[in-house]
Amino acid sequence: MLILLLVSFLSLVPDAATAVPLPNRPLGFVYNCSCDNAPIKLSLFLEMLCPYSERSDQMLRQVADYYGPERVQLTYHLFPLPYHIHSFSASKAVHIVDLETSGLKTFAFMTHMLTHRDQLSTGNTMNITTDTAIRRMATSAERYGVTFSRFMSLMSNSDVEHITRVGWKYACTRRVTGTPIHFINDIRRGESSWTLQQWKDVIDPLLNDSTVFSNRTMIPSKCVRPANRMCRHSNTPPEPPRPDQTSTNEPSVNRQTTTKPTGGSERNYLNYILLIMIPIVTLFK
Repeated sequence: MLILLLVSFLSLVPDAATAVPLPNRPLGFVYNCSCDNAPIKLSLFLEMLCPYSERSDQMLRQVADYYGPERVQLTYHLFPLPYHIHSFSASKAVHIVDLETSGLKTFAFMTHMLTHRDQLSTGNTMNITTDTAIRRMATSAERYGVTFSRFMSLMSNSDVEHITRVGWKYACTRRVTGTPIHFINDIRRGESSWTLQQWKDVIDPLLNDSTVFSNRTMIPSKCVRPANRMCRHSNTPPEPPRPDQTSTNEPSVNRQTTTKPTGGSERNYLNYILLIMIPIVTLFK
């Protein structure tokens, strides 16, 4: 009986070592530098080798363009699927282009990858090595201003690896199991087959609903741009660095690096176990 109680308790204790690392800024790629204070937040979890993701990508950009950045903020999250052999490397490729182009070519590169996804499909790459597949990605990245050698170097960069893993883990916390998955204001809603009118049928009532939140009918008087993010797929120039920020010539991935969890809370878990064990042991004496 005592052992069963102990095992039951331990199963409820979270494992600090497997916790998702805390990012130093919200994850994802914000389309068209849309406003953080936009009343509608659209999130798309997609994969670079998924045909249905291509369909959602095209439609959600239409939705975001129709409403404008003041009303709708569209954020993309990458979720590489394990049954697409080169999917994780393709996600890393997006992060590399995002880093090297300061976010200005990110969505254009995504479109290219989705359009030419057959070149990296499992069926078409069964007889080539992983290195050959990555070289194909590097050739594609050259079209968007990333040199072949720089791309290949960053593909083995530990920070790029870490960023991509954290993005995947974040998707898991949202119970994402496939692609594409859509969220409207953090609630799962929408299908890849939806038309613009179907999206409008859902979004328009939210914008016009003044029953509870009257400010939902208002466009923000001042657009609050995403903090610490470059304006992606937009002609809007990035804001200059603050005086306390230092710049170096060497590109860094610290815009998306994350703080890895520490084991400081394990001591608290042990204290909880002791507090429960003492009365249990006393009862069985």
